[in-house]
Amino acid sequence: MTARVTLVSLLVVSGCTGAEDALRPVAEPPQVEAVDRNPDPGIVEVELTATVGTTTLDGVDVPIWGYADGDGLPTMPGPMIVAEPGDLLVVHFYNQLEDGTTLHFHGPRLPNEMDGAPVGGAIVAPGESFDYVFPLEDAGTFWYHPHWDTARQLERGLYGQLVVREPAVAGANERFFLLDDVDRDDSGHIVVEATEDDRRFGRRGDTMLVNGAVSPVLDLSSNALERWHLTNASNGRYFALRIPEHTFTVIGTDGGLLGESYDTKRLVMTPGSRFDVVVSITGAPGDTIDVMTEPVDRGPSSPNDVSHRLMTLRLGAAGSSPPDGWKGSLPRRQIAPIDVSGAKARELRLGAAERPDAVSFYINAESWPFAEPEQGVVGDVEVWSVVNDTATSEPFHLHGTFVQPLDLDGTAWPHLSLEDVVDIPSGSTVRLAVPLEREGNWMFHSHILEHAELGMMRVLRLVR
Repeated sequence: MTARVTLVSLLVVSGCTGAEDALRPVAEPPQVEAVDRNPDPGIVEVELTATVGTTTLDGVDVPIWGYADGDGLPTMPGPMIVAEPGDLLVVHFYNQLEDGTTLHFHGPRLPNEMDGAPVGGAIVAPGESFDYVFPLEDAGTFWYHPHWDTARQLERGLYGQLVVREPAVAGANERFFLLDDVDRDDSGHIVVEATEDDRRFGRRGDTMLVNGAVSPVLDLSSNALERWHLTNASNGRYFALRIPEHTFTVIGTDGGLLGESYDTKRLVMTPGSRFDVVVSITGAPGDTIDVMTEPVDRGPSSPNDVSHRLMTLRLGAAGSSPPDGWKGSLPRRQIAPIDVSGAKARELRLGAAERPDAVSFYINAESWPFAEPEQGVVGDVEVWSVVNDTATSEPFHLHGTFVQPLDLDGTAWPHLSLEDVVDIPSGSTVRLAVPLEREGNWMFHSHILEHAELGMMRVLRLVR
């Protein structure tokens, strides 16, 4: 049975991470929370079914492929899975689609056979099922999606959020946002097939979605302290978030909390990336504030775009003001620089082959699925120099581990963090510290899904 919940119920439960009285309930936009069917407090056991259904966009019933909680109705996004660090996650996955698919958990470190990547016989055929079972080693905001025919299957609506709870921010409302965009035809339905522009630059839709809703309105108090967990689930759009006269205080990224927070007026999110931010909302009761995404310069062939409204904040009566010095009490963790002394060097060059009628992509002059695997040894630490020879930036994603960005074109990376998606600007080189942690065949690729499907994807084979 599917449980329709708002974030009110989610946040009441999540208070068990500490500071229960610090979490204030919020409501919109709602998500579905997956039902935990196991009474053991250390096991989260859920059922996800990939199936066909409908959602409503601007009052129009739109066909989707979506994830359902068990035998319920599919939603876009799919059910949010909520767990604690150290829990064992058990996902009974059923494929009721007409095509094969997989379930890839993006971000958490997990055994290779649970990765859901299209190597090693991971495809779940129509009418078949598979149990994904692994311990949740890391706290953070993660997500899940197919890793087979990914560009089209995700565009149809197959994605959802995996939340492994982190310490609370005292006095803050806590919200989880999956950002996406879709193109729609004259009937309002989602356009699934990519255009030539989509293939060259990555799909960028004309309709912005926040938790599957178009331009939602959120009701806040006029002096709210807000903590937002943001995930970019778009095929190819770089979101650049801005709230007029407000600042994002970044406390976490892909790999969880940072050691030190930092402030930014403009938050750029590559496809696949996550940010954990705190915003002190100011204004008068009755004010409305639009949260915008702005165009991003991605290099010499940067695609044309315009600003879009993501959602509107509607301010109500004032509540309790954020305490003085609230930034000093934000949650953080110790992150040590990865020791790269004596590390093996590996160079990866991202490239594109332009022709008048088509474009293809590659890494080190080889394209998926015909490329030979790269080889590595478990326990080693490597330094990867990722060189972008294409005319647009590329979000580089590695499965199975977190990497630590070292520098961009020789300039030290501004923040010490752990990531699984790192933007590689056009014509630039980013060096990454890469711990090789687990045996198996691990994918690495552009997270512009059209580029990955057209060849910018490879396998790293790790052995002991």
